[in-house]
Amino acid sequence: MIPIIPFAIINIYQVVTSSIVKSDYRLSQEQLVYTIANIILYVSYASNFYVYLISASSYRKDFRRLVLFCYRRKHANNRIGIMSRENKS
Repeated sequence: MIPIIPFAIINIYQVVTSSIVKSDYRLSQEQLVYTIANIILYVSYASNFYVYLISASSYRKDFRRLVLFCYRRKHANNRIGIMSRENKS
């Protein structure tokens, strides 16, 4: 919840100041702040995965099972075999 607060404030600021003519420097500053807020927001959501992976053994077990299932499913049909050739004369 907390990482979304800067993003919400920036969005409110952009709506309030949308009618103001801004210099290129100010626009670049606003874009930088907006990008940083986006990164904070995305990292906070992605970090939950790693926190659960580190802290919960049941989550680790389920994750390992899922990865192995996907790996086996992808590589199960990649077998090399001998093909017989019939001579059609």
